Amino acid sequence: MKNITLISLDISNFKGINSLRLDFNGKSCNIYGANGSGKSTVEDAWHWLLFGKNKRGAADFSIKPLDQNGDVRDHGAYTSVTAVINIDGETTELRRTYFEKWSQKRGNENKTFDGNASEFYIDGVPQKKNEFDAAVKSLIVPEDVFMLITRLTAFSESLNWQKRRQVLFDLLDTR
Repeated sequence: MKNITLISLDISNFKGINSLRLDFNGKSCNIYGANGSGKSTVEDAWHWLLFGKNKRGAADFSIKPLDQNGDVRDHGAYTSVTAVINIDGETTELRRTYFEKWSQKRGNENKTFDGNASEFYIDGVPQKKNEFDAAVKSLIVPEDVFMLITRLTAFSESLNWQKRRQVLFDLLDTR
């Protein structure tokens, strides 16, 4: 079994958080505050960094900071989450960024939105998405296991009865 500790988490332009650095130093911590203060956003940022999904497993959630009217606050802002983790004594930095791509076509005054892009880094080295995903899976645990051990209701809410049954039988396997 791996010993995994979270050293720090840096969040920039993620949902309602402009900039936040949390130094855990591998110790247990509690994040608490009033409703709407960003507790769930920190958890979503952690899950998004690792798996590109929120804490409930949804990939189609809005991560860009919005203004009071519900419009994207800054189209040029980079959304970024970086974590330093220690896995069995080895320190690794994971980073995921998300940004809008704009271009200006020749002869056109206005820039046009070309879509969103993501970048992935391990220890500062750029990675392809599939390489990053494979590294997270091997460094930490597969996503389904991570969800089950980090979210109390994942077992009952996210798994159908056949999968729940299989997980229980796997846990009780006495071969």
